[in-house]
Amino acid sequence: KKTSKKQWIPYYFFYPDKKIFAVAGLWEESEDGIPSFIMITRPANEQISPFQKDMPTIMDLAIARKWLVSDELVELHELLNTKLNENLLFHTVEPKIKNIESNNFSFINNTPPTDQHGNYKLFP
Repeated sequence: KKTSKKQWIPYYFFYPDKKIFAVAGLWEESEDGIPSFIMITRPANEQISPFQKDMPTIMDLAIARKWLVSDELVELHELLNTKLNENLLFHTVEPKIKNIESNNFSFINNTPPTDQHGNYKLFP
């Protein structure tokens, strides 16, 4: 969530039962062997819109399996528009989660809202 011009507070979103979900995306490898990936987003629902204007296209695992094997554009479009239960829980997390060189499962633990410098935020 953006709190000022250059400051963000990271949040962790998850299903109440902590079930795994997938995020739609496209992957390709260029002629010179360089892989690239883009996440497919859509307008944020009511729950996510206070945090940002768009959100990842969430898929349950059954839909994700179909997404990975289909090459029919009509079916792919339908899969992207499948309505799922998107009632997610969320909480603030460790700002270090944004650093791709750091990788620690504890970063998703519920932590008080802080900026990237570790300063506590009273109003996230």
